Amino acid sequence: MKQTRKLISLALIAVLMMAMSGITVFATGSGSISVDNAASGETYNIYKMFDLVVDDENSPSAYMYSVNSDWADFFGNDGAGFISTSNGSVTINSGDEAALAAAAAAYAASNNIPTADDPITAGIVEWSGLDNGYYLITSTRGTKAMAASTPANPSQTISEKNPSNSLTKQVQEDSDSLWGSSNDAQIGDTVNFKSEITLYPGTRNVVFHDTMDSGLTYNDDATISGLDSGSYTITSSGSDTITVNFDNSYLNSLSGATTLTLTYSATLNTNAINGSTIVPQTNEAYLVYGGGSSTEHVTTTTTTHSFSVFKHASGSSQNLAGATFSLKKNGTVVPLIYIDQNTYRVAVSGESGVDTFTTVSSGNIVILGVDSDDYTLQETQAPTGYNTLSGEGSVNVSDDNGTQADIINSTGTLLPSTGGIGTTVFYVVGLIAVLGAGIFLVTNKRMAKEDI
Repeated sequence: MKQTRKLISLALIAVLMMAMSGITVFATGSGSISVDNAASGETYNIYKMFDLVVDDENSPSAYMYSVNSDWADFFGNDGAGFISTSNGSVTINSGDEAALAAAAAAYAASNNIPTADDPITAGIVEWSGLDNGYYLITSTRGTKAMAASTPANPSQTISEKNPSNSLTKQVQEDSDSLWGSSNDAQIGDTVNFKSEITLYPGTRNVVFHDTMDSGLTYNDDATISGLDSGSYTITSSGSDTITVNFDNSYLNSLSGATTLTLTYSATLNTNAINGSTIVPQTNEAYLVYGGGSSTEHVTTTTTTHSFSVFKHASGSSQNLAGATFSLKKNGTVVPLIYIDQNTYRVAVSGESGVDTFTTVSSGNIVILGVDSDDYTLQETQAPTGYNTLSGEGSVNVSDDNGTQADIINSTGTLLPSTGGIGTTVFYVVGLIAVLGAGIFLVTNKRMAKEDI
C-alpha cells in the first residue's frame, strides 16, 4: 500500500489541474510510460483515465484534466466519490489515490476498457506514442499504479515493487514432533505436512500445487487454518495430488501481508520399497499467481529403513538356521510380509502378514520398512540343540540402514546348575528319603526287641 501511494505521489508531482474558465484549450502531444523491474510472464495494461488539455499548444503554461469518455460510467457511479469537478476540470480527492487505483483496476478488468500492452523486454515494459494524460497501470501480478504524462515531462518510469508471494513447506518427524525438510517412518505410518503461504495485497489468480510420489497416499484431509472454506477450493487436477485455488474476492480483501497454513497428511505405502530397495519419497509444492509468476518449487523427503539379523552360535561366524523370532515395537508384534528366504517387509493395513520370521544358513535376515526407532526381537523357538533366549533383545534402527542385530545361541539343554534351586530340591528330597529309611529301621529293631 505504501509503495502504491509513493508511485501515485510521484505521478502527482506534475500539476494535475487548474481551473481554466474562459480560456481556449488544446490537445497535447505524445509521451511514453515505462515499468522497470517488470515480472516475466505477467501482462501489464495501461488505461487512459483522464484527458489532458493545455492553454497553449506551442507553449503550454497551464493544464486541465477531464474524464476520458471510456471512464464516464465509472466516474458517474462507483468512482464518483474519488474526484471533484469544477468548470470541467477534474481533481482527485486527496488521500483517495490508492483506493481509486484499486477500484478502477477492478472496473477495467470487468468492463473491457481499451488498453495497450507490450511484451516485456529485459525486465522493462514500455508504452510509447501515448497522448499526454493521466494513466492507470495494472498487471496480472497485482500492480495498481498511476502516472501522468505532460508536455513538460512526456516520459515517465515507474518501478514494479509488488513483493512476491512466497511458500515454505515442511514435514513432521514422528519421533520428536519437530518440523523440517525430511523425516522417516515405518511403512503404513501417517506422515504430516504443512505449507505456509504468504500472500500480498493486489495478488490475483493464486493457485497452490502439490504433488506426492507414489509411495505417499494422500489422506484427503487438507485444510487451511483460520480461513473460511468459501475462500478457496481444494481439488486434484492433472498430475497434482492437491490443487488449492484461492478466490479472487478473498485476495482482493487482503490489506497486508497474510500468511496461511495449509496442513494435510499422507500414508507411507509399499511403493516406498521397490523389491529390496528403499525409495525415498518426495512431496513437492509451489504457487502460481498473476499471469504466470511462480514461486520456487519446495520439496520434502520421507523415507523408511531396514536392519539385518545375524543369528549364529557362540564362537561361530556362520549363520544359524531354524531360529524363529517376532519383531515388536512398543510391545506390539509387527506383522511382516515374506519376500524371500532372507527378506521380509513390514505389512500394512489390509495385508495378511506373518507374526514371525525364521533364520536361514545362507545369510542374514533383512527387515524392510521400519522407522529409525527402537524395536525388540523375541526368540520364540531356538534351533534344535540350542537354548531359547530368555527376554527380548533391543534393536535401535539407524537411519543409514546399517543396523545389524547380532544374536548368539548357546548349545546344550538348560539344566539346573550345582547349588541352584533345582539341585537343592533333589538334595532335600534325598535327605528326607534317607531319614525316613533310618527311622523305619530303628523303629523295626525296637519293635523286634519288645516282641522278645
